[in-house]
Amino acid sequence: MRLGHLSLHLKIKDNIKYDILLYHYDKSVIDKIINVMAEVLTIDTPYYTIEKKQCPAELVRQRFLEIDYGKLEAFLLDFIMQNEKIHNAKAYMITSTMLCI
Repeated sequence: MRLGHLSLHLKIKDNIKYDILLYHYDKSVIDKIINVMAEVLTIDTPYYTIEKKQCPAELVRQRFLEIDYGKLEAFLLDFIMQNEKIHNAKAYMITSTMLCI
């Protein structure tokens, strides 16, 4: 893991209150979410397709940087209820972030 990537993981963990989330949710789930967030924040793409519309990647990145403990917990509660219907967790998270947060 590059130093920049590691520091990004630490920033995300701080934003979402990682240690507190671990009291309520499975560590592997939280770690996967952090990896998706870090990927979205670092991948070099001009846009993401969300509900068949192109959304500028910079806007998506900005929204991901705004995710905090409360927003992530709301996402997790919805994710848990919808889990059997979700076929692509990464796409679901990106879409949910853009539509709900």
